Amino acid sequence: MERHRARSPTIRNLLLILILPLGGAACRRLPAAPPLLSHALAKTYEGDFRGAIRDLSELIKKEPANARAFYFRALAYKELRNMSAAAADLTRALELDPSGAGLHYQRGVARRELGDLLGARADLTQAIAARPQ
Repeated sequence: MERHRARSPTIRNLLLILILPLGGAACRRLPAAPPLLSHALAKTYEGDFRGAIRDLSELIKKEPANARAFYFRALAYKELRNMSAAAADLTRALELDPSGAGLHYQRGVARRELGDLLGARADLTQAIAARPQ
């Protein structure tokens, strides 16, 4: 099975530095990471986004209220340019954790890519309001 690789190690590392910490901050309830989540994050780092999606989907079946799993699966979908699936997962993560500014930001980006400019504007406005600095 072919792996989808990140554009370059520099970009991948920058994304991980900037986005992954935001995911933890985006979801207020932060229990210890389940093994499947840890494995999925490792696969994301390696550029195996399809493998990460498989692991996160399995975790979501076991823990359907895990906002972090939906968030990280959305990021993997975004890397594969599946913005519809990313937006759907971010919507579910927001339903589970409505206070997540990072979730609003990521969904806004996905909605912009889908051409939903009004939805993108609403999400980005909420993200800025939650974190004005």
